[in-house]
Amino acid sequence: MASGRNSNLLAILDNDKVLGAIVQDLKKAVKSTQNEDRQGYRLSEFLHGPDYHIGAHMTRQALKPEYFELLDNLLTSFGHTNIRNEILSLEQISLRGVCYGTFQSPHYRDSAIIFRANAGDPPEGNESIALAGAISMICEYECRTQGSEEVFKRLFLFVNEYLSVQRSRPGFNDPYRNYGFAAGFLCEEQADTLHLIDLTQIVSHFALTTLPGEGLIHVLPVDRVRSSSLYICY
Repeated sequence: MASGRNSNLLAILDNDKVLGAIVQDLKKAVKSTQNEDRQGYRLSEFLHGPDYHIGAHMTRQALKPEYFELLDNLLTSFGHTNIRNEILSLEQISLRGVCYGTFQSPHYRDSAIIFRANAGDPPEGNESIALAGAISMICEYECRTQGSEEVFKRLFLFVNEYLSVQRSRPGFNDPYRNYGFAAGFLCEEQADTLHLIDLTQIVSHFALTTLPGEGLIHVLPVDRVRSSSLYICY
């Protein structure tokens, strides 16, 4: 019902040029919500599949050397050529109704993610390792494969990892690991090591709780966990 009402209102405003010009802000607000019903479900996800949606704020820029090195190595391994240091930087994206944002943006609450260390198909068994981190940059890159003039757009995330205490503090007993993936795990409070991942490597968001005086955080998986067979990197 809400979608039909929004569509009718937009049609009326589009037909009346004078009124439409006066209520431009209203038209933008209606269009931004026309794919959602009153219960909050995104109809566009059913109509258009699992494509990602880009937020409004974006900037074309060059990457810092340490960021570009990761991108260059990854694209080269995929057979891409003529790799340029120019990307479209995004503050936020939406993937299957779940929002992801960068840590330094107003969307920082959507920056905490659990991700797989290796790209590829969904993991089977314990081969794939799950890590926790904060998204430092979301970028869209235009590239082409060797021998082809066709241009592809690919989306990548740069993520700073929160190192698991089992790796940073040998002999430390993490009590949460005894209860499986759903109970979460402990990590160092400061995110450090930089990773470059694609959307297929995202597992879920996580809730971050700081342990006062310990220099640690508790990582608790939330929302859409993709696989219960993931192995936490201790």
